[in-house]
Order: sequence, then C-alpha cells, then structure tokens
Amino acid sequence: MQIELVGGGTLQAPTADTTTKARSLVYGANFWTNAALCAPSKASVAAITQIDSGHKPTAAQIDLLIDAVKGLADGKTFLYMNREGRRYIKEIKYGKLSIAPGDTGFNTVVSDWDGIPVVLEESILSTETDVLD
Repeated sequence: MQIELVGGGTLQAPTADTTTKARSLVYGANFWTNAALCAPSKASVAAITQIDSGHKPTAAQIDLLIDAVKGLADGKTFLYMNREGRRYIKEIKYGKLSIAPGDTGFNTVVSDWDGIPVVLEESILSTETDVLD
C-alpha cells in the first residue's frame, strides 16, 4: 500500500459547509494499492500428504508432484516442505548420489530438486492427524 500526504503533511482548511463557508483544519492522505486476481487451477498446487517415517516420499512421487503442476525450473515453481520432509529428501539424495573422481565436495544439503527451489516452511506440521486427501 502506498500513502501520500496531502499538502506534504501540513494542515489543510477545506470548506466544510458550503452555506456558511465554515472551514475545519484537517490532515489529509491518499491511499492506494495494486491488486491482482489469482485464478488457480488444478495445475496450481499439488501435495504429497500423510508422510511419516513409515511412508517417506520417493523420487518418483516428487517428480509426479512436479509434473502435476506442470512445474519447471523457471523461478515460478517451488517445493514447500517442513524440516521432516526436507530430511526425507536428503535421504533420497544420499541414496542416489554418485561422486565422480573429479568431485571435491560431498554434502547432503538440498537446495533444489532438478533446479526447482526447496523452501523450508515452518507452518507445515509434521503432526497433522486429519486426512488431507
């Protein structure tokens, strides 16, 4: 939201009563904002739900999730997950990782999946008990 003070923030004296020409001292401000309309579709959001230590996501599930939203590594697609979900995909990375003789670094940090950023979102609960499907 943008705000602009009328008269640079000084007192103004507009005519309050057109009959008596009485005036009152006031401060004025103009407010404006830009709004957008979001028209989501089935290809806007997808989720893998009911994840726990006995039901970990697989690489194929994550790829299907990305395909469900027609995701690309274009800066418009993101994978949101909590710490538990991120830990599970680190396990996938560790299990699938291969190191060539020229590689000097090894870590299990996951910052993206096929170029799509992984965003840590603390509001996604690991203790969700309701079925979301």
